[in-house]
Amino acid sequence: MPILTSEKLPKYRRHRASGQAVVTLAGRDHYLGPHGTKASKLEYDRLIAQWLANGRTLTTPGDDLTIVEVLARFRRFAVGHYRRSGRATRSLGNIDDAIRPVKLLFGRERVLDFGPLKLKAVQAAMVEAGLSRGVVNRRISIVKRVFKWTVSEELAPPSLAHALASVSGLQRG
Repeated sequence: MPILTSEKLPKYRRHRASGQAVVTLAGRDHYLGPHGTKASKLEYDRLIAQWLANGRTLTTPGDDLTIVEVLARFRRFAVGHYRRSGRATRSLGNIDDAIRPVKLLFGRERVLDFGPLKLKAVQAAMVEAGLSRGVVNRRISIVKRVFKWTVSEELAPPSLAHALASVSGLQRG
C-alpha cells in the first residue's frame, strides 16, 4: 500500500466521460476545462495555489463558516506566525485568552452574523469576569485582529472588519 505524504500535490488528470481535466481537492472534483489545454493547466495552478495558501483547505464563496472554524484556522496561522528563534511566543497565550469568550458565547454562529453588538457582549463578559480595563481593551483588540485576518483571507466580507473597528475600548471609570 502506498504511503501518502502531505508533501504531494493532487493530480491533474483526465475525466474519461467528459474529456475534461479534473483535480480533486478536499474530496470534491473541480473541472478545469478541456484536458491538456493551457487554460486548464493555468486553472489547475490557480486552484492548487489557492488550496496551499489556505492551509490545504479550499473555501468557496457562500461557505457558511462558523466562528469556531475561523478561530481554529487563525490559531493554526498564529502557531506558525508568532515564533521567535523557533519557539512560540507569549502572544499565543494572549490570543487563546482573548478568543475563549468569543468561542464560548458565539462559537456555533456564522461569521457573517458576528458584529459590533456581539463584540460588545464579549467585552461585557470580560468585564463581568473581573478583568481590568486595560486587559479587556487588549483582548478586544486581539479579537478585532483575528477578524481582520479573517477578512484578509477572504473568509468574511470587508464590512465585518470595518464594523468591528467601530467598537471603542472601555473608558476610565
